[in-house]
Amino acid sequence: MREDTLRSIDAFLGALRQDPRYLDLKAKEKAMVSDPLAKELSSQKDRKNELYEEKCRFFGEDSNEAKQAYMDLYKIKCELDELPVVKEYQRAYNALHLTYVELDQLLFSPFRNKRRCH
Repeated sequence: MREDTLRSIDAFLGALRQDPRYLDLKAKEKAMVSDPLAKELSSQKDRKNELYEEKCRFFGEDSNEAKQAYMDLYKIKCELDELPVVKEYQRAYNALHLTYVELDQLLFSPFRNKRRCH
C-alpha cells in the first residue's frame, strides 16, 4: 500500500511538472532572474528593505526616518513590479497559484480540520 501511494504521489508530481502553466512559469522566472534591470532593481529593493528594517529598529516604525525609508522601498518595488518581464512572471504565477491553492485545500484541509478539533 505504501509503495502504491508513493508511486501515485510521484506520478502526480510528474504531472504537475508537465503542466503547461508550470512550464510557462519556469520560463518566465528564468527570463526575469536573468534580466539585468530586474536584477538591479531587485538588489536595490533588498538594500532598501534592509535600510527600512534598520530604521524601524533604531527609530521606531512611526518615525520620520522609517516612513521615508518605507517610501523609498515602496517606490523601488513599484518600479520593479512595472517591468514587463516581472509583469509576465506575475501573470504566469497567478495562473498557476489558484490551482495550487485548490489542490492544497482538497488534499490537506481534512488534516487541518482534524488537528483543530483536538
